[in-house]
Amino acid sequence: MTDRVPRKGLDAQGIATGAEIFWNLSTAPLVEHAVRRGEGLLAKDGPLVVRTGRHTGRSAQDKFIVRDSVTDSTVWWGKTNRPMDPDAFDRLYDDFLLALADKEMLFVADLYGGSQPEHRVRVRVINELAWHNLFIRTLLVRPEAEEVPGFDLYARWSHGDVCRECLISQLPDVEEP
Repeated sequence: MTDRVPRKGLDAQGIATGAEIFWNLSTAPLVEHAVRRGEGLLAKDGPLVVRTGRHTGRSAQDKFIVRDSVTDSTVWWGKTNRPMDPDAFDRLYDDFLLALADKEMLFVADLYGGSQPEHRVRVRVINELAWHNLFIRTLLVRPEAEEVPGFDLYARWSHGDVCRECLISQLPDVEEP
């Protein structure tokens, strides 16, 4: 469905799924998927309208970084940068892998955080909803077709109406600062 399929798939990152994967789709196909799947509707003059539910924004108190020998002295720990135990992260990651294995359809975007090549970070975003994939494309930088290399992993997925990676109540063994 796209000519922007990367050289390495999800399996290269240890992700096993039987899902149909849509790689690096542009705006129009993502909107079409969102409408066809009932994720949103088109309003007058064409914008996609979706219901975000009760979690409508990023929450600073729900940001966690694994605290280990690398991050212990390099991160400013506090209300914004909250520590997570490496074992808790491993359990969360295992839960993520199990969740992806059961999905029928996934949308993957290989993007950059930061516009300056010498400072940008490559990020692979995996979404189960087309409109989430469309949204992240507005926040991060889309590489040119010839730039789609191997990417690091970040994923957002939902369990019911709860976003697993953004709620303190869903994270095991969260260490208070």
